[in-house]
Amino acid sequence: MGELIKQVQLTETGLRLTVNLPVVAAGARRNDAISLSHFVPMTIRRCGMELRLILDGHREQQRRVDLALLKALARARSWFEEVALGRVGSLAEIARREGVRKRYVARLTKLAFMAPSLAEAIAAGCTPIDVNLQMLMDGRLELAPCWFEQEQMFSGLSSAR
Repeated sequence: MGELIKQVQLTETGLRLTVNLPVVAAGARRNDAISLSHFVPMTIRRCGMELRLILDGHREQQRRVDLALLKALARARSWFEEVALGRVGSLAEIARREGVRKRYVARLTKLAFMAPSLAEAIAAGCTPIDVNLQMLMDGRLELAPCWFEQEQMFSGLSSAR
């Protein structure tokens, strides 16, 4: 396989692969080859700690449930419900029970106020490519207090839908 691949170029707009195919025909010399090149348009997106290659025209195939974000949403709603119903006295109590910092619980609990339509999209694997748990936790992407505004904000981001 390594003998066939002549060159691989990764650019900001895509990937170009060039291969050398040996000519198998009567009268062909041993080193005769046909060089073929193919360009695949794509973009590179940082998503938390990973880089994602997004092939243009294949956004539907990029659907993948963000398990970390889905788990965080479930915990956030559960913790908020515990406080709202009086099962626990404070977020600090939850932090002690879970063995995490109070600041983490407070930041995560903000996700309990995410619009239901966005939570459903995340569960369906339709999380916008530009959104991840770390961005929501560290404030790079602040959730608006109004669900309609949240939906408008998320629809403005590139989406895997």
